[in-house]
Amino acid sequence: MEDYLEKTIVENQYPVLTSSQQMGVVLQKDYFADHQVTRDSNIGYYVLPIGYFTYRSRSDNNVFVFNRNNVINKGIISYFYPVFKPRKVDSDFLLYRLNTGMRQQLEKAAEGTGQHVLSLKKFKQMEALFPNFKEQQQIGFFLAKLDKTITLHQRKLDLLKQKKQFFLQAILSQQLRFKEFAAPWEKGKLADYFSERDEKSSDMEILSVSMRNGIYPACNSDRHTDPGASITNYKVVQKGDFVYNSMRLWQGALGASNYEGIVSPAYVVAKPNSNTVSSFFVRSLSSPKMLNIFLRYSQGNSKDTLTLKYPEFAKLTVAVPGRKEQEIISNLFNLLDRLVALGQKQINLLEQLKNYYLQNLFI
Repeated sequence: MEDYLEKTIVENQYPVLTSSQQMGVVLQKDYFADHQVTRDSNIGYYVLPIGYFTYRSRSDNNVFVFNRNNVINKGIISYFYPVFKPRKVDSDFLLYRLNTGMRQQLEKAAEGTGQHVLSLKKFKQMEALFPNFKEQQQIGFFLAKLDKTITLHQRKLDLLKQKKQFFLQAILSQQLRFKEFAAPWEKGKLADYFSERDEKSSDMEILSVSMRNGIYPACNSDRHTDPGASITNYKVVQKGDFVYNSMRLWQGALGASNYEGIVSPAYVVAKPNSNTVSSFFVRSLSSPKMLNIFLRYSQGNSKDTLTLKYPEFAKLTVAVPGRKEQEIISNLFNLLDRLVALGQKQINLLEQLKNYYLQNLFI
């Protein structure tokens, strides 16, 4: 590799770039949501041509990440980011090699106690094992192709999530309807659709409720669950019940149960009436509009003590379609949830495959 020392001689000579540990080299205006954060003069910034490498030479945690400009013919980057050009090495292979299996060497080469500094001079003096050029090309091509596959799957998943959000907003606002339904949604109190279930038990499975995973057996939780010495006041939950955390409803801590079990007294358990599909209400009551309403009607001196008990919950007014339409809407979003989960699982498996190859190729 060889140094590339070209610097800017006029303001904004080329677009400003950011080198991110997660996203690689990106335009700064894209990284910071359509605006450039650099306010000081950028005269003297390094020029970063396409295909050239850079890294942040200062690190608070002694971790150094190397990136390559793949986005623009020429950009500029802060003088804290040395620029170098690959020479006599496959560029793709070099990118993976520098970021895999060399952490200890990079840490030793860095200087400083508080903030660690890895100069380009020190970096170039490091030694590492490299296969012949043909094998470099094969490894680099394979890993780059795997990365492109992961990126493609991630884009498909992001698009699916966007479509799901669009459908949710359009359906809940009644801008989008299924063709067999035309009647306007009826407004009613939540008490018209639910009644509080206040049965107690201590010999049923303990359930957890989370904003990410809904309702599930506490034994499946990643966190240790200790209900304490007594669970005699725990509330019974039946399949199909609507359950919410009375102190976190305004944050979206709610769900429809697919399990029978018990939950902490901090939760409210609502039994659906005959005209109610709880899973539909999970969608409609999780909207930003409803979460703001829950926040407004929760009682307490601070956000840490806000509580919405069932009597106040039951008084709130909502617009609800007939049961059949509730079922169809719920089934649609349950299907979309399964597709999102499947897409994420595929990405996770590809990431695991990539990590396996990285660990075994760059020992």
